[in-house]
Amino acid sequence: PNHNDNDYVKVRLDPRTQEAAQKYLSKIHDPFVRMMFWQSLWDMVRDIQIPVQQYADLTFQHLPFETDIKTALRAAGRLRAMLPYFPQDGKGTRHIKERYIKKVEDFLWKALHSAEPKSDFQKLWFDTFVSIARTPEGLQKLSQLLSGKIRIQGLLIDQDRRWKIIVQLNHFQHQEAEKYVQMELKKDSSESGQKFAIASEVIRPDSSLKRKWFQMIVNEKSELSLSRLKAAMAHLFPEDQEDFRWTFSDDFFKELL
Repeated sequence: PNHNDNDYVKVRLDPRTQEAAQKYLSKIHDPFVRMMFWQSLWDMVRDIQIPVQQYADLTFQHLPFETDIKTALRAAGRLRAMLPYFPQDGKGTRHIKERYIKKVEDFLWKALHSAEPKSDFQKLWFDTFVSIARTPEGLQKLSQLLSGKIRIQGLLIDQDRRWKIIVQLNHFQHQEAEKYVQMELKKDSSESGQKFAIASEVIRPDSSLKRKWFQMIVNEKSELSLSRLKAAMAHLFPEDQEDFRWTFSDDFFKELL
């Protein structure tokens, strides 16, 4: 599609090309052409032309063989971006999303252990796993990575990565999450650490905490710095906490008037 990238267009693949792309995507020699096919297939998910489950299965099939880090970076990012496209309502459909989240976690965990130590791919699979992990098993792995019970050869979990694990553990209410925040603040009380600690509290699915931070954000006399308020705003209503967003929608628009 769009050979040599000569046009600024959205490409919709015809059935024959779509079938070929799904079968042979990782065997396309030119990395730029592969990237365009990845983009076209993702656009078809967003335009409801192919089911998100089909795109996920395609990713599991072809992403392990991707050799171009830029293409892999985009495709890995869509593993998280695709989650809101799964059925959200009803007991009969919710299990579909839960099943695919577990598949994504397992896929990334395997890729992480298969990657060359210290490589960009190893860092990519780790960072993507941290951003997606939410099952009990996935969160427990994050906890064990943080405590050092699990070690990945060649992978340096630096301070920012430690904090991102802690934010994710708080997001999905791991039993040790709040304790980890206080322990990490003793090691890292820098401005960056303070903002990560705020993010860890704000992101918890707790209505009283949401109310507390909402009031602090809209308070014109707040003593918090703008950078810390921005950290709170960025984590107040993540995409999986839509109910909280709706709960505060009236208050939000009142503050705009």
